[in-house]
Formats: sequence, C-alpha cells, structure tokens
Amino acid sequence: MSKDLEEQVQAWASRPLNQEYPFLMLDAMQLKVRRQKAVRSTTAMLAVGISEDGQREILGIEMALSETEEGWRRFIRGLKERGLS
Repeated sequence: MSKDLEEQVQAWASRPLNQEYPFLMLDAMQLKVRRQKAVRSTTAMLAVGISEDGQREILGIEMALSETEEGWRRFIRGLKERGLS
C-alpha cells in the first residue's frame, strides 16, 4: 500500500503544469515531523496557482530543513521546469 501511495504522490509532484495561472501564491509553514528517531522542525513550502475563473490548485509542495532563499529558488525552478509560466 505504501509503495502505491508513493508512486501516486510522485506522479502528482512531477505532473506537467500546462494551465495558465495569472496568480501564484507562495507560502511556507513550520511542521514537526518524526525524522531520525526524533521530532524535528521542518519547513513545508507550498505553491498555489489561481486560474482566471478563481479556481485554486496546489501546484507543488516541497519539504526542507529550513526556509532559505536557495530553497525557494530551487522550488520555483522545479515548477518552471514542469511548465509553469
């Protein structure tokens, strides 16, 4: 079951972004996650596209150890490589 879920998440995370989104919202939040047998603070970076008719779609989520300029650059570059313009 875990393998199936992992494949579905990977397919979603790498899907092409062909639709146009005139608005893009970027945000980050701090989460506590269990990693290396301890609960640690982790940053979740999120991109939401808003279409002309106001529909919102989560375009991507990326986990990082902290919120940094380089992390945002890498995240946005990945969205652009998938077709976001």
